[in-house]
Amino acid sequence: MESTWWNMIDEALAEFILKKGSSQEALLLLSHLSKATRAGHLCISYDDGLITPSIEELWNTSEKPLTAEEMQNMQKQMLDGFKQLPEHPALRREGHRLYFQLYWNLEQRFIERYRSLRVTPPSIPIVAPERVENLLPEQLHVVKHVCENALTLLCGGPGTGKTYTAGQMIHHLRALIPRMALAAPTGKAAANLQKSLEKALSADVPKVQTLHALLYGKSSLPYDLILVDESSMIDVHLMVRLLESLTPGARLVLIGDPHQLPPVEAGGLFSDITRYEQSLPDSRVCTLNTCMRTDLQSIITFAKHILDGHAKDAWQMIRPILPSLEPMEAFVELVAPHFIPPKGILDQPSELLAFFNRFRILSPLRRGPAGVDSLNARLAQHLAKQRAIPILITKNDAKLNLFNGEMGVLLREENCALFEGRRISAVLLPPYEYAYCLSVHKSQGSEFDHVLLILTEGTEIFGREGLYTAVTRAKKQLDLICREETFLAAVSKQVRRQSGILELNTLLRTAGT
Repeated sequence: MESTWWNMIDEALAEFILKKGSSQEALLLLSHLSKATRAGHLCISYDDGLITPSIEELWNTSEKPLTAEEMQNMQKQMLDGFKQLPEHPALRREGHRLYFQLYWNLEQRFIERYRSLRVTPPSIPIVAPERVENLLPEQLHVVKHVCENALTLLCGGPGTGKTYTAGQMIHHLRALIPRMALAAPTGKAAANLQKSLEKALSADVPKVQTLHALLYGKSSLPYDLILVDESSMIDVHLMVRLLESLTPGARLVLIGDPHQLPPVEAGGLFSDITRYEQSLPDSRVCTLNTCMRTDLQSIITFAKHILDGHAKDAWQMIRPILPSLEPMEAFVELVAPHFIPPKGILDQPSELLAFFNRFRILSPLRRGPAGVDSLNARLAQHLAKQRAIPILITKNDAKLNLFNGEMGVLLREENCALFEGRRISAVLLPPYEYAYCLSVHKSQGSEFDHVLLILTEGTEIFGREGLYTAVTRAKKQLDLICREETFLAAVSKQVRRQSGILELNTLLRTAGT
C-alpha cells in the first residue's frame, strides 16, 4: 500500500517491531493493529474471513479514499499476515485476537480484579430497605442492589434520575458506611455530580473528586464505598488502577450511560461489562428506564430511534435548519446572536454563566471547515467586539481548582474569567480555547438547553454512538445541520471498541460465578 502522511507512523512502528525481511502482509497487519489501538481498540480480531475493526473504519479517509477492490485486497493480505506474523515479545495472540502485549496485560489485570470484585461479598453487611420514600421501584432496586453486592453498574439515559437515585442511596448508607468516596473522570463531570447531589440532598454531600485526584499516589483506597459517575469516559488504564486500588470487600458503584461515546483513550470497558452483565442471570446491572422530565420526552424518543438503528423514523422527527454550512457567512450570522448576552446581565456573574450554558454548537470534528477549531475561530472573529467570550479549560490546574473540560466566561475589559462561584484573573488561567463550538467528546458530562449539531459529510464514521451522545446533550431543543444521506449513514454505523471482555463468560464461569 502506498505510504501517506496518515499511515507512516503505523508503518514505522510495524517495521520497528518486526525483523527485516518480514512479509508485507505481516507488516500491513501490524500497521492495522497500530491504527486500531490509536483509535481506542484494545486488539484486532479475525473471524469468518473478516478483520475487525474494519479496513474501511481505520484506513478509508477523505484524504485517501479506498475502492472496494483495494479494501478487499487489503483484507486478504491481512488474513495472510495472521499466518505469517512471527512471535514477538511486544505482541500477543489470544485465539482469534491480536494485541500489543501492553494492552493484553491491562485487559488481563482488569479481568482478574473484575472477577474478584464480582464474587467477593461486601465487608460491611447491610440489610436492604423495603421502602425508600420518593423512589420508584426501579430506583429502589438500585439501593437494594448496592446494599447486597460489592459491584453495581447503574445505567440509564438522560433524565432517568441516575444522580437522584445515587443521592438517595448515599443518604441511606452514609451512617452505615462512613468511609465513602465520590469521583468522576474529569473535573467538569466531578463539578456536575457535586452540584446535582447537593440539589438532590438536603444534607452535606462528600466532596466529589476527579478519579486522577482520588487515585494519585495511592496503591490502596481506604474507602468502603466508591461511587464513580460518567463511567463510560473511563479508559482502560484508569479503570485498572481503580479496580486494583479497591480494598477487598469495598462496594463499587459505576454510574453511566453505556450507549455514549467511549473514552478518548483506549478501551470502552464500561460499555463492555454492561453488555456482558446483561447476558447473565445474576446481572450486576441496574437500568433506569423511566424518563422523569417531560421536557425531554421528544429528545429521548429521537435518541432511542438512533440507538435502535431506526434511521428513517429518527429523520422524520427532525428537519435540518440547513443542509450544510455553505455559505459560511450565513451560518455565522445565524448562530452569532446566541452568544451576545443582554447588556443587563454583563455585571451579574451567575446570570452571565447561565446565559452561556443555554446554547452550544457541537461538531464531531476538530479539523476542517466544519471542525471545532475553524468554527470557533470564525465566531471569535465575528464577535470580536463582544465583551464576554465562552471558554473551555484544556489542562488541569489543581491549585486553581480548574480542570480540563470546565467551561467559563472570559471578560475582555476586566481581564478576568468567571467560573461557577468564582472570578479568576486571566493571566493566571491554565491553557484554554474558545467554546462557541465543542467537540462531541468534550461535551460529554454537560447539558445545554439548546444544542445545534453539525453533521457534515464524513462525520458518519462516528456512528450512532457519537450521534446519540451529541443528541442527549440537549435538554429542551435540538437543531441539526445535515444532509439526509449523512444522517442515515451515521445511524446505520455502529462503532464498538474491540476487546476480549465480551468473552468473559468462560473465564468467570470457570471461577464458579
